[in-house]
Amino acid sequence: MPEPEWVVTEQGKPSTSPAYLRTDQAFVRIDPTYRLFSRITAGVVDARAGGFPVRVQTRRRYTMDKVQQYRGEAYRRVPQFLDAHPDVFGAVIASDARKELDAALTKLDSAVDIQLARGREAKGEKNNQDVLERNLRDRHMMPVVKFALGKLAGTPNIKALTPSASQLKGARLADAARAMAVAAAPYAALFTAATFPADFAQQLTAAADAVQASIDARRRLLADRKNATSSVEAALKEARAAALQLEAVVGRLVKRG
Repeated sequence: MPEPEWVVTEQGKPSTSPAYLRTDQAFVRIDPTYRLFSRITAGVVDARAGGFPVRVQTRRRYTMDKVQQYRGEAYRRVPQFLDAHPDVFGAVIASDARKELDAALTKLDSAVDIQLARGREAKGEKNNQDVLERNLRDRHMMPVVKFALGKLAGTPNIKALTPSASQLKGARLADAARAMAVAAAPYAALFTAATFPADFAQQLTAAADAVQASIDARRRLLADRKNATSSVEAALKEARAAALQLEAVVGRLVKRG
């Protein structure tokens, strides 16, 4: 297999740092101290473009997850490059630095799985919360409000029985519903006489508790996702450290054009 060539710019000259190199998704800025090894043959993406990004330059704003994704893809190209040239980098492939990189990428994959899963679960729980809030508002709170306006107008607790539920969301809605259940207790006989269930106040409280439980569940999922994002960042730092070690060795093996 022919010896890999050093990366060249569109003008045909060896690239200098800092350099902005085009990957499939973004422009990657390479730190001036990073001199990555070469153009990968056999269909593997350019190793320099997929090496050691300090940050990712894109045409649009991306979340931290997207930036981490691009960095992870870049580090994964390093072992691909080495494996594509076993005749040149056989000793490097078996080195401790390569093992450290592989271990870091394994940690990265595990953390990314959790990050993505918790993000999707949090979105699903938000949809569940929306359904529970509509159920609380439409089936439990609004009937009490309408009955109170018609039957209990002028009573001292009328405001507690008639909150602006349509403008409340989340924990504030749940709190208002619990307060409504307490305020309705003295008038339970009037509600049951109007064919409300005998346990209408308990049903109201249970519906409010269901909303709060959904809120708490989503918060836990978001916290887990945040922790996974931190784990992703830690794995990326380990991958970068290992890749720098590999770069130091590869730089001695590849002839510069």
